[in-house]
Amino acid sequence: MDEVAYRQIQESFYSNLNGTSPLEISVLLTVPIVSVLLRNILILWLFGSAVYSGLWSTYLIDFITLIAPFTLCCTVYSQHIQAIMISLLSLVVGLLVTGDIATSKHCKQLKFSLSDCLGHKVEGKRHFISYFRAYALIVTAIAILAVDFVIFPRRFAKTETYGTGFMDIGVGGFVISNAVVSPEARGKHKEIRGVKCTVLHVLQAIKSTSPLLVIGFARLLSVKASDYHEHISEYGVHWNFFFTLAAVRVLSTLCFALISPKMSWLISLAVAIGYQYCLTNQGLEDFVLHGSDGSNTRVGILNANREGIFSSFGYLAIYFAGVQFGMFLFKNRSTIKDWCKTFLFLLLLDIILWIVFTLSVQHIQPVSRRTANLSFIIWVFAYCVQLFTGFLFVEIITMVSMEMGFIPINTSVNKKQDSSQRKDSIVTAVNFEESKYCLIGAVNRNQLLYFLLSNVMTGAVNLSLQTILQPTEVALTTLFSYMFILGFIHVLLHSLNIKTKVW
Repeated sequence: MDEVAYRQIQESFYSNLNGTSPLEISVLLTVPIVSVLLRNILILWLFGSAVYSGLWSTYLIDFITLIAPFTLCCTVYSQHIQAIMISLLSLVVGLLVTGDIATSKHCKQLKFSLSDCLGHKVEGKRHFISYFRAYALIVTAIAILAVDFVIFPRRFAKTETYGTGFMDIGVGGFVISNAVVSPEARGKHKEIRGVKCTVLHVLQAIKSTSPLLVIGFARLLSVKASDYHEHISEYGVHWNFFFTLAAVRVLSTLCFALISPKMSWLISLAVAIGYQYCLTNQGLEDFVLHGSDGSNTRVGILNANREGIFSSFGYLAIYFAGVQFGMFLFKNRSTIKDWCKTFLFLLLLDIILWIVFTLSVQHIQPVSRRTANLSFIIWVFAYCVQLFTGFLFVEIITMVSMEMGFIPINTSVNKKQDSSQRKDSIVTAVNFEESKYCLIGAVNRNQLLYFLLSNVMTGAVNLSLQTILQPTEVALTTLFSYMFILGFIHVLLHSLNIKTKVW
């Protein structure tokens, strides 16, 4: 097909999309949670410890359990997500039951009661945060290429103006991912006093975002030079994802130079409500959606990039909410029981957020990724809390399963030692990332490179193929090959202890 005709097909393929229901997206985002649970139980069941060895065996297990299920769920099996989840859960239950039988026969003395298990002290890394941060990149990498093929349902793609599409969550997920591990969230923020110190701190923040700005301009130049397809209403003519991240970083640094990070929740509310007020009552929404002349003009820098510029305030509110959330997650908790209480609190918080979201949509404004309005802010945060809650549940289940003998693992504790003697033992949170071939550890180690390489590979595929016209077999082969190569490169870098952070 000639380029002009194909470009017209592309325009209609990506335009005027209204998304799907929030419930379907919630179900889809449960797949990563179940996938991590299956992977954890399977590795412990097969290898007897978290530090499993062997490049190919490790990577294949991670790829099959962590990548393949979600890839299938958001493409050819998008109508059968529940069936895939039930299958994955059935495997988990089967492994746990088999492990319990094996443990009961051979090392019954190592099994704890539930009450004893909950009282055990916990040490180690908060792995549920690592799961979230890795999957924020993995699902994005899958989606940015899959969306270019017809096997990716249009209802999951980014919406035009209003609505909820799975891909609309992407940037917000990145912002939350950075916020929860920020210095402010981890209590490592240095208090700044005086105008001079404030100015120097903001200048340092601008300097630290220079790689994002360089990458943003590089992307802008490459897209324009190659005439690569882009949807203008997403960010504008020149703006892109990297500029949004840079803007959020600089603005948040300025705010924290003036206000204590402990007030992040208040700053988030103030920015979100103030921005929504401007959208609704001050004509800002009409400007963002239709331009200064009401006819979608793109004349001038502000008109040309109005979506990207003004949506940054919505993402800024999300960032502050993420910082406050991170502070809560990094509070000291000493026992498994404490983490169970945290899980219940997060579950309640998520329910409250969904109720508030429903009220916001009904009485204020529908969700709009394009403006990043109040409903969008609440919606993104609710999904992120859902994922954190699910991944924390996975970590708790993994630790409890080990302690209660549902997994026949090797242990350094003498088998002659009964549970009463081990009552006060310390449980180290299972560190799967200790393996130098762990996919999640590899992705988290080089996050920016993973995202950049996924974008470059996606661009290469689109320049090589007319993706919309490809049959299912070609689309799936291309998508799985791309994810396999992308992951394998990062596992190799991780195994060689190479980190590509540049600032």
